[in-house]
Amino acid sequence: MPRDDHYAIVLTINRYPGLSDLHGPENDGEEFRQWLLDPEYGDLDTRRIQVIRSQDYGVAATPDDANPTEKELKKALNLWLRTPNGWHDRIGQRLYLFFAGHGFTAGSAIHDPALFSAVAQNGDTAHIAVLRYASKIANAGFFDEIILVTDCCQDVLKASQVLEPTWTPPDRQRTAHVRLFQAYGAPRGRQSFERNIGPAGQSRGLFTSVLLDALRSAPPDADGWVTDRAVADYFQVLWADRYEQETGYTPPLTPATKRIRIYQRPASAPASALPRRVAVDLSRIIAKFAAIDRQPDPDISPYPPAPPTDMTPNGQLRSSQLRQLEHPIVELTPGLHLVVTPGNLPDVAFEVPYPVLPAAGNTPPVAAPIDMPALRTDEVAAQPVVLRTDNPNAQITVLDASYARVSIGTGVVSLSLAPGLYKALVHVGAESAQSLFVVADAPLDQRLPGPEFSAAAPVIGTSTTHQNQSLHAAEYSMIPTEPSRDLSEIGEVFVFARDSSFSPDGSLNPAPPWRQWHLSSLVGATLEERLIHSGTDDRLGYAYLKLAATAGSLALRTASPWDESNEDGLVVPVIKGWRTEIYLDCTSAPPTPPMVDTQGARMLDLATASIHLVRMGSASLLFDPIGLATEAARAQLTVGREVAVPSTEQAMASPMWALYAALAAFQRGGQHIDTVGQCVAAVPKEIREGLSDFAVLAQWLGLSNVAHPLRNPPALAASWSLASKLEARGGLASELFEEIGQWRSGGSLWTLWQRSVDDRWLLRNRLSDQAMGTLKGNAQGIDDAATPQVLAPAWSLDTWVPVEDGLRCPNPTHSPFQQALRRRLLDALAERHTDADSGAFTTVSLPPESDVFALAAELMLSPIYAMAAYSKLYAEARRQSDLGPLIEWVTVNGDEPDPDSTATKSKRSTHLQSMDDY
Repeated sequence: MPRDDHYAIVLTINRYPGLSDLHGPENDGEEFRQWLLDPEYGDLDTRRIQVIRSQDYGVAATPDDANPTEKELKKALNLWLRTPNGWHDRIGQRLYLFFAGHGFTAGSAIHDPALFSAVAQNGDTAHIAVLRYASKIANAGFFDEIILVTDCCQDVLKASQVLEPTWTPPDRQRTAHVRLFQAYGAPRGRQSFERNIGPAGQSRGLFTSVLLDALRSAPPDADGWVTDRAVADYFQVLWADRYEQETGYTPPLTPATKRIRIYQRPASAPASALPRRVAVDLSRIIAKFAAIDRQPDPDISPYPPAPPTDMTPNGQLRSSQLRQLEHPIVELTPGLHLVVTPGNLPDVAFEVPYPVLPAAGNTPPVAAPIDMPALRTDEVAAQPVVLRTDNPNAQITVLDASYARVSIGTGVVSLSLAPGLYKALVHVGAESAQSLFVVADAPLDQRLPGPEFSAAAPVIGTSTTHQNQSLHAAEYSMIPTEPSRDLSEIGEVFVFARDSSFSPDGSLNPAPPWRQWHLSSLVGATLEERLIHSGTDDRLGYAYLKLAATAGSLALRTASPWDESNEDGLVVPVIKGWRTEIYLDCTSAPPTPPMVDTQGARMLDLATASIHLVRMGSASLLFDPIGLATEAARAQLTVGREVAVPSTEQAMASPMWALYAALAAFQRGGQHIDTVGQCVAAVPKEIREGLSDFAVLAQWLGLSNVAHPLRNPPALAASWSLASKLEARGGLASELFEEIGQWRSGGSLWTLWQRSVDDRWLLRNRLSDQAMGTLKGNAQGIDDAATPQVLAPAWSLDTWVPVEDGLRCPNPTHSPFQQALRRRLLDALAERHTDADSGAFTTVSLPPESDVFALAAELMLSPIYAMAAYSKLYAEARRQSDLGPLIEWVTVNGDEPDPDSTATKSKRSTHLQSMDDY
């Protein structure tokens, strides 16, 4: 009998007229729907599943007409959750939410994914904030459990913020009582992938295909239940075997704090519900045991495989069983297996991986034997086990023979294990290393090999280290400042940009990527800078710069080689008495517009930058183990893992390690407040006072009150998220949010921004003086709270209906606030066209004017900025509407009407003016 208290919404988008079409999301959604309906797994009633797909709508002529949008999701939710007069209370036990398509994330949180709706295009980042919807549903307590699956990229377009949905269920504050399982197709800042891997060659998402295998095959607990924790652990193993090396990451799956029992396998479960068996060739294992009188028979055909057997209880084989085999091909359950030999002969371990794709007739994999200490099977007592790595920030995960997680820790794991075969996964960032080990009849203390991982800093021990680059970077970072300078009020900045994969081929680019950057002041900042030294070495592939500057913040800016109108920026803190070292590496250029050949092109990657803080006069950390640990800490924070807390000495030598550890602890919840306090207290006073990230953390801890606005932006994106949770925005000055905060790039660990180069200069006047013309003096001196919050022109449909056509023209240079405001206006205008039978407009009013200022507050923007940006949006929409007839004439007639007429000249002038306006 299907479960009538489980519900599901499956929303998938293949067609994106304004972006690029996909092929896998709707196939993935259908496969997930089949899993939901299967009595062995989801067991849902078909009436409890709503499917929303782009193929169910007509092909849109323009992006603005495409579907589905956020409105379709709201309709689906309201169908179940709303009553004619309000909202239901509890609806059922579980809600499944499945989303697939293009997507992105904001730069302020580890996971805040958003799915682009079908109308998204350049200049219009219309989206569905999937996690925020799930959080609102949890807060209202409609369901006891929510399983959120989102297969989309988490960094696609230019800077944009994930916005709070306007859908407003009741605030019942039941989140703590709702279990939420989250599964995302890619980590923050990475892309998800689709490929033709379906049974009949259909396009499928790599993530969803592996997740569904994990849902079907994860091991049950002692009561037969497959839990969300088991699925997450099982997924990690499957992904490591199939796609981790190719993609360079493991998608994040976050189980609920309390287990979700997804489905139960009955004691007499059908074969299709049991873990898949795999045909394995044990000939090498058998050959290994020539000493026990067993040789493979060369005359035995390896086909067909032997039928499934029960010869591997607890993953253990006996050598006597191997001797009894008629041929070396057997079917074994995927997992870890151990051949137990008699006496003190070494046992032999091997692993049976899950097949990438189930396909009949494939050659059985050959088991690769690994010698292990002899296991005394009569010994049942658990033994103390200590597993450690050389890197204190490496994460260690311990799995049993069936891939169930038994422990996890950072740097070192101490636990008690029953005798048997186990697997250890060591993760640093996106890289991992695997080891098998046996617990026998004695305590075990084992050092595990860790993975090499890449880093922009040429730190010794990373996979991208080049000895010559490391030596020169360490040497140039120590170039002294002039003795005549007052060193008590300045800091130093050292930038080292390189291409770790560079090898000269005799045809050097006249503008190599390691030179395509420059340092300058931030918008509105006045900092004294003094160049000390700079240089390049095209033969070794690097460029560097060393300068002294007054304490504050600088901006490191890069521009695309084929589009210099836009810039990427990185905050560079300058702290008295300290040297800020910025290390940059190159990456392959992303796809570009037509007519631009970027094959093999390289460009600097600010998102993977390394930042070290070192006392002036001290050697760099490139050859110091603390430097390697700092880079590992950065890599772990990037993917949302725990970071080891440095000792006081380590924090004094590398404040960035302490900062990473503090932010990682903050993101794990308020119960780790002591860890945050320990990290903040460990760094030198000048770091606590000079780096805004520590200043914001100190406010969260209640250690300080801000008497004056902080005018230096945080270096890490997570600090902006923290500031948004504090009163008065953590003390950060409002202009920081207008000039940097709202422009932050999605998916970055650092405070990166992307915007038009022209906007940088317009923002020097804080936009409002130009746009409104009524504000006097310096905008920074105006009391935002005392400013009347009145929009001009008036906030009404009567204002916007005449310029609706112009509003439909997206502008990629719009600020994220203007993009969001434009989309909300278009949605409201579209509701006027709801009566298809009569053709009459339905009377719909705009939300209250206060909603505009609430949207600005959500992005932490001032009312002054909101009024100015609103006025500019209207002015541009009006100009675009006036320009419409001219464009139509040119389209039909091929030229302009009467080029000397006053009307044509006026339209030309308006068009040129609109190109220059913000």
